[in-house]
Amino acid sequence: ELFHAEKRSLNLEKQLAQNGIALPKEDISYAVAKAKVAEITEEIKVVASRMGATMDMKEMATLEKEYSQLSDELEKYNNALMLTKEWALELVEKARQWEERVRPDNEEALRKIRRHMPVNIKDLSEQDMIQGVTPNGKSLPQQIVRKFKRTNILQLLRTPPALIESMHPKSLESLRATG
Repeated sequence: ELFHAEKRSLNLEKQLAQNGIALPKEDISYAVAKAKVAEITEEIKVVASRMGATMDMKEMATLEKEYSQLSDELEKYNNALMLTKEWALELVEKARQWEERVRPDNEEALRKIRRHMPVNIKDLSEQDMIQGVTPNGKSLPQQIVRKFKRTNILQLLRTPPALIESMHPKSLESLRATG
């Protein structure tokens, strides 16, 4: 069983390497990796600006070599950073904060769309929608009607959740987000 675990570990390491993620040789902590990434990034900016300002070919070759070494070092620490639990938690927290920040705007957009989109939108043609009355008692301009009908992912807003749950993922994937 230990043999199979080691073999699986080696296969996973090989897959990571094939996808451009090299495992660091030593165990680098999150704090150290984060600090080194910031430090090396600043060094790379300095070297890049010096590269843009020089015309001397010898100095350019030296700067390119230094840039390459810094890039390799940055990749090492960046990979070490991405392999930490703290980084994964930080990403989850950033995503949560972003969701919280945009939630009021998204809820307002949802209310506005539902105010104008007929409940039975799937059963209506564009002409029926132009001539009909929306849930808020007004008629829709042709441009909005086309958007509702052609951007069929919006129609999920008027689809019962139970029906959405039963849909195959490929069906959801094929819905148009632009129209």
